[in-house]
Amino acid sequence: MRPTSDEVSSSTGVEPWIEEDVSFSFEAEQLYAVLTLPPGERPHPAIVLVTGSVSISTGLLDGASSRTLRGFVNSMVVDGYAVLRRDLRGVGRSTGEAGVETIPARASESIAALHYLQTRPDILFDQVGLWGASQASWVIALAAAEHRVDVAFIISVSGAGISVADQQVWGIESQSRAAGLGEDDVAKAVLFGRLLVDWQLADPKDYMARVECPVLAFFGESDVVRPSEVSARLFEEYLNAAGLNRAYLGRCSRMNSSGCV
Repeated sequence: MRPTSDEVSSSTGVEPWIEEDVSFSFEAEQLYAVLTLPPGERPHPAIVLVTGSVSISTGLLDGASSRTLRGFVNSMVVDGYAVLRRDLRGVGRSTGEAGVETIPARASESIAALHYLQTRPDILFDQVGLWGASQASWVIALAAAEHRVDVAFIISVSGAGISVADQQVWGIESQSRAAGLGEDDVAKAVLFGRLLVDWQLADPKDYMARVECPVLAFFGESDVVRPSEVSARLFEEYLNAAGLNRAYLGRCSRMNSSGCV
């Protein structure tokens, strides 16, 4: 069994990796990021972390200083991956204005981060992938479909195989029932939700069948925000249509945003 990051750190008294403040350009903005490099011989394979819409714990957009992201980084760097976490536009030290971004816009920003890593001599150019949780699973799949030469792999955690609008409505219905609302109130909540979100057109059926890189996807069996069973089936359907034989789809009874626990 491989040691955890905490075990490695406690055994040496120091963190077993190097962190470097970096920045790269995206459109008219300058985006700030932190690159964590593992010890040992370089160059390294690398992962770009792509966050969901907002942090579950804070309700805000996660940035490079997020303790949650640092936890994911520590787990990945022990396995020999360099890991990039960043401030989104208008978050932390990055320039621009924070606000609602479309899935295509987020995919483009994620590819800019990946392209930055590909310019570095300490990173293996052809072994840079994307990790994304929740909303970011749509983002990384679209990025992989549109940049098939550049994206080496994707890791999806708690992603949805249905459209953004359908997932929002499904989550409203599921959580309304879990809260004990009556059927009439559930129906009203679903209708109101549908009116609010039907403008969100991103749907993985439109692009996931074009993904060519290896895919690792985790789905939580007790997820009340996304239909995990349906999503796992749709992921398999889309990736089979792509002719992809390097996909692993896992369903977990207990999981956090880094995978099964």
